Amino acid sequence: MKKRFVFAAALILLTVAVPLASATQDLSVMPPLNLEPRTESAQQGATQQGAARLEETEQTFRQDKDGLYEWTGSFVIDAAGVLSASERATLKDFLLKLNDETTVQIAVLTVPTTDGEPIHDFAVRHFEKWQLGQKGVDNGALLTVAWNDRTLDITTGDGTEGILTDAKCGRIIRDVLTPAFREGRQGEGIISAVKNMAGIITKDDSLVSVSATDTEDEETEDEDLSWDIIKIAIAIIIIIQFLKGKGFFSSSGGGSYRGGSSSSFRGSSRGSSGGSYRSGGGGRTSGGGASGSW
Repeated sequence: MKKRFVFAAALILLTVAVPLASATQDLSVMPPLNLEPRTESAQQGATQQGAARLEETEQTFRQDKDGLYEWTGSFVIDAAGVLSASERATLKDFLLKLNDETTVQIAVLTVPTTDGEPIHDFAVRHFEKWQLGQKGVDNGALLTVAWNDRTLDITTGDGTEGILTDAKCGRIIRDVLTPAFREGRQGEGIISAVKNMAGIITKDDSLVSVSATDTEDEETEDEDLSWDIIKIAIAIIIIIQFLKGKGFFSSSGGGSYRGGSSSSFRGSSRGSSGGSYRSGGGGRTSGGGASGSW
């Protein structure tokens, strides 16, 4: 009886120990996972890929010490990533062709934010840096979008603001860009706005979709400006007559008074900012155009 018990116990022990030993042996002879080298390799690969993406971004959207984006020559600086790849390609092709065939230079700049700077000032600084348009002709224009700020701007060159007027820029922003951005069609809106700008500058009506009633806006602006000038002229005449009555002017001295020069009076439109925004070489701007938001 005792021998049977010992034999049974030995049999149980062998039944349990042999699979355990086999499993232990299998684990011991398995090739090491070598996690440390693989992790290092993966990290190295990820680092290289990240560096490549960073390098591409820096090359495409590099900024100078003043925070201005460097000119890439493609006429589209989509630093905010507003456009899809196909929209970006379409826009680049159109603007390069426009430059080659007409010498008109229109650029598009999208940024996350202007960091508190008014978008008009931000756009003008980029226009001056890039010198859009041909030297002496100044046939350039710039469309700027500050995505997080939800602001828009069209800035015209000295040679284009006479035809792509402030009123027309405002109409493009109100009727083309703003509705498209509010509906999430920002790429479509930018392309349409650029085509309208190009069509107006080159007088190609097939590219223009904005209402022709923008001329009414211009007439209204002109009328407002005329009334302001008339009011100023009347005030000046009254002041002169008053001073004459007080003996400040002799009867022969009136011709020497220039009356404040009504030509120095400027309206509220940005196109009348004079030469304060001019820069030497390449295309120039006097700050014409319009700004808006969505």
